Amino acid sequence: MRSQQEIAAVLPEATFVHVDAGFLYEGETSPVPRGVLDERRFLALDLISGRVDDRAPIYPYLAEHGLTAADLQWFRENAVTPDVIGVNYYPRFSNGRLEDGAFTPVRSDARGLRTLVELYTDRYRLPIAITETSLVGTAEEKIEWLRESAAEIAALRSEGHDIVGFTWFPFFTMVDWLYRFDHRPADEWFMEFGIVDLRRGADQVLERVPNPAFAVFQELAQAARS
Repeated sequence: MRSQQEIAAVLPEATFVHVDAGFLYEGETSPVPRGVLDERRFLALDLISGRVDDRAPIYPYLAEHGLTAADLQWFRENAVTPDVIGVNYYPRFSNGRLEDGAFTPVRSDARGLRTLVELYTDRYRLPIAITETSLVGTAEEKIEWLRESAAEIAALRSEGHDIVGFTWFPFFTMVDWLYRFDHRPADEWFMEFGIVDLRRGADQVLERVPNPAFAVFQELAQAARS
């Protein structure tokens, strides 16, 4: 909130994109009830946009965890509205079951992507960008998801959803976050999310090697511009 306010003060023409991790849940959840989780998904955006008061479904949960009336008043008085809502969605782990605090991913592919776009559009009525999506797998699996997600976005747009962006993230091979707790070489923590692979040569330099999904990404990007 404060960042948006300060940036807008010196750069009024700035475009603000607020990004949410769009988790979905299957069935009942524990120990946190499903209804609370479904509301908590939107909490960051609801707070910064001043939408939360003591009548909000999430309020009892927030009060139980220490949020005060003064806190809510501060958020309402300093509310900001983003220009675009960024939604992150990974088809193989953004959706899942939560039992006894353990999250088990459930593959949901285009179904999950559509659900999140519809949920965020209905709630905020703002343009949507798919700010992160990808998967760890073969080039063929990545191509399948590129084509499937592009087709779903085209269908959603035809239905009136204002989807203004799509980012395959990470674009390159990623070093797993757990690397920070380890002493092994970063190469042993590579995760092949990208459509450009990193290959370390004998000179220890990382070479960027586009895999077959890269050409499909270019093809789909060009088609979207035409």
